[in-house]
Amino acid sequence: MRKSGYLTQANPDTMDLIKKILRGGLVLINGGVAFLLLLSLLSPFINPDLFLLPSFLGITFPFWVLLNLAFLVFWICKWRIYFLISFCVLLLSIPQLSNYFPLHHQKEVPSKAIKLMTYNCMCFSDMDKKMDRDDNILNYIARSNADIVCLQEYMFATARYWNFDEKYIRHILRKYPYYKFVPKGKGDNVSYGIACFSKFPITKVERISFESNYNLSAAFTVKIRKDKSIKILNNHLESFKLTKEDKEVYSQTIKSLDTESIDEVKTNLLSKMGVAYKLRAKQADILREYIDKQDKDLIVCGDFNDTPVSYTYHTIRQNMKDAFGSTGLGMGTTFNSHFIYFRIDHILYSPTIKAYNCKVNKVKYSDHYPVTCYFEIP
Repeated sequence: MRKSGYLTQANPDTMDLIKKILRGGLVLINGGVAFLLLLSLLSPFINPDLFLLPSFLGITFPFWVLLNLAFLVFWICKWRIYFLISFCVLLLSIPQLSNYFPLHHQKEVPSKAIKLMTYNCMCFSDMDKKMDRDDNILNYIARSNADIVCLQEYMFATARYWNFDEKYIRHILRKYPYYKFVPKGKGDNVSYGIACFSKFPITKVERISFESNYNLSAAFTVKIRKDKSIKILNNHLESFKLTKEDKEVYSQTIKSLDTESIDEVKTNLLSKMGVAYKLRAKQADILREYIDKQDKDLIVCGDFNDTPVSYTYHTIRQNMKDAFGSTGLGMGTTFNSHFIYFRIDHILYSPTIKAYNCKVNKVKYSDHYPVTCYFEIP
C-alpha cells in the first residue's frame, strides 16, 4: 500500500518534470526557427560568395515565417511569455513581408500611362504544333495591349525548312513596329537571347556583359515622347540549371516523401543552387554598377531567377521601387512548374516614375507567368 501511495504522490512530480522538459524542448526549437528566419532576413545583405547558407534560407523565407507564426499563436494560447521569441523576429520581418506579400487594390490608370510586360517565354516551346492556334504565347502577347514587351528565353528558327522564324514572329506581333533582338548564342538551326518589342522607337541598345553561358542583360533606350526617353533593362540572370529530369524527380519526391529520394534531390539541388547563387551575385553587382551610372529614368525587369528576399534582388533594387511590391496583391508567384512556386520575375522602377496595377497573369503557356504593369512617366 505504501508503495502504491508513494507512486501516487510521485506521479504529479514526474508529470510536471516531463512537461518542463517538453516545454524547454519547444522553446529551443522555437529559438532555432526564429534564428533561421533571422538568417533568411540577412540573406539580401550577405554575398553568397562569402557565406552561402543565408541564400538557401532566403528562398525558404515564407516557410520560416509560417513556422514562427505557428509558435506565436501556440504560446499566446498557452499564455506564455515565450511568444516574444517569434514576435520579435516577425516584427523585424514586416518590411520584407509587405514587399513579399503586398495587399494593394487596383487603381484607375491615367490615360497617358504606358503598359509594360516582362515574360520568360521558354523558347516558345508551346508553339510546337500550335502555330495556327489562337491560344499560344505569341497571340497572347499580341492581345495583351502592352506598349512595351520584354522577352527572355526568346528563340526563333534560322533554318529555312522550319516556319517558326523571325519573320513569322514579327508578323504575329506586327502591332509592335519597333523590335530589337540581343543574341546570346546559336543552337541547331535556332538563335536565342532576349528581345524587346515596342510601339515606341527603340533608339539604342547596350549589351551588359557578364559571365554566363546562356544568360544576359541589355538596356533598351525607348523614346516614349518627343522630349522623353527611358531606359529599360531586360534581364535573364543565371538559373539553377535544373534539367527536366531534375524537376520531375523533385516533383515525384514531393508527392511520395521518400527518404532516399529526398537525400538524392537535396544533394543535387544544393550543388546546382550554390553555383547559381554565386554567379547571380556577380551578375547583380555588374548590373548595379551599370544602374548607378545612369541619368535617365529606369525600368529594370526580367527573370532574375531569385526571390525578393535575396542578395541578387536587393543589390539590383536598392533605391528603386518594386512594381508588384508597391501596387500588387498576394504572393505574385511567377514560376509555376513541378511544385516550384516563387516570384522570380520582377519589374523595378525609378522613384520618379509612378506605377499602377502590377499583375501576374496566370496563363500557362510557359513555366513562367507574364508580369504586366502600367507606368506614368513624368
